[in-house]
Amino acid sequence: YPTGMDPEDVVVPARPVYDSEITLLDTDQCTFILLKAQPNEIFTDSFVFTFYIKNKVESKQEAALSFEVKDLTVSGTKLFHSWSGALPSGAQTIGSFSVDLESLAEETGSAELKELNFTLAVTGDLGEVVEEGFYVWTAGEDGGFQVRRLDLRRDFKELMDEYLDLTRQYKELAEEDDAEEPDSYNAFAIAYASARLKEISETLEKTPEYNPENRTADEKAYADEVLRQAKEILAAESAEEEAGSAETEAIA
Repeated sequence: YPTGMDPEDVVVPARPVYDSEITLLDTDQCTFILLKAQPNEIFTDSFVFTFYIKNKVESKQEAALSFEVKDLTVSGTKLFHSWSGALPSGAQTIGSFSVDLESLAEETGSAELKELNFTLAVTGDLGEVVEEGFYVWTAGEDGGFQVRRLDLRRDFKELMDEYLDLTRQYKELAEEDDAEEPDSYNAFAIAYASARLKEISETLEKTPEYNPENRTADEKAYADEVLRQAKEILAAESAEEEAGSAETEAIA
């Protein structure tokens, strides 16, 4: 038994209950509840998300579940924040992760956190995926919030995310390549990024299940946002950037 005690001798303390809490996962195997999301009361330059998780598998054998909150993004900008932890069978805990608002301001131009996209993944002992979902957290009034699970296919989202990352890399490398002494590595990296962007566009265009008419409403919205950001990144007027911008049309 996880506590080392007989089941009848174990007294499990009640978890705290908040008016704001929202259940993200509640299956036969696990529970994940976002309890609250608010500015840090002591270090006001951070925003804290507090959650409750439980491994519902009651077994004397090893049945650990690993939980991970990852791929945090704000307006398409990736944040270097994540949380992970493992629970043995029958165990429960309260955890938290924080978003540094100063870093957020540097990355996005604003220290106000209004919306956050993230992935919640649960894996088993052997690394098998037990649950995985893509979510968007939205701030509300008076400290409230909403969380919605997005209807996104993992492979579709990964293609979209790679496309946006490559667009940023392409822009940065192209700007560096404008220097007086061109870098041969940059030239190779630019060529690779350009070829891969074209490959992703062709995949999205030629694969029937990725066609706009076969996308969910969330996938259409996700693709539209990626297209908007890609065009914004490539907004500078130059022949190369205009050519790169034309490639973004294929994902719409």
